[in-house]
Amino acid sequence: MADMNHDTTTGPVSETESRPAGPSWRRVIGALLTTLAVVVAGLPVTLGAVLWLSVSVKSYDTSGQGGPFRSCTADSTACDGGDSVGAIISVLLIIGVFIGAGFAGQGVLRWPSNAAGRWLMAGFAVVVTVIVAVIVLLMLNPWLFYTAAQH
Repeated sequence: MADMNHDTTTGPVSETESRPAGPSWRRVIGALLTTLAVVVAGLPVTLGAVLWLSVSVKSYDTSGQGGPFRSCTADSTACDGGDSVGAIISVLLIIGVFIGAGFAGQGVLRWPSNAAGRWLMAGFAVVVTVIVAVIVLLMLNPWLFYTAAQH
């Protein structure tokens, strides 16, 4: 009795038959959308890590005068330097989101070179994250870019 689930009219696919050089357009679009979804899902982590990084690299006046985030000046009596561990952890979190997006995108893309596909999707994730972060910052604080452009 013949197996009805398989087409037996042609022989097995040989290694010499032509195959497409790269992934199909459906896979490319799917990979971009998957990477975009991971970037959007990881955006709160990325923005939080950027905030943590900006707080970690500065030195602050710890004398208690002028608020908790007063920068050190010449008249400061006590200063606390940057937190290098916090800066390293925040950078690792940001890079981790990009790597995760690269792996997810390559999983759908199935580029012949796994490393190239991951780098391509991670690069796309970086570009999308920068664009979305600028849009979020403009929505939250539009005068920030206006005053920076004037100086």
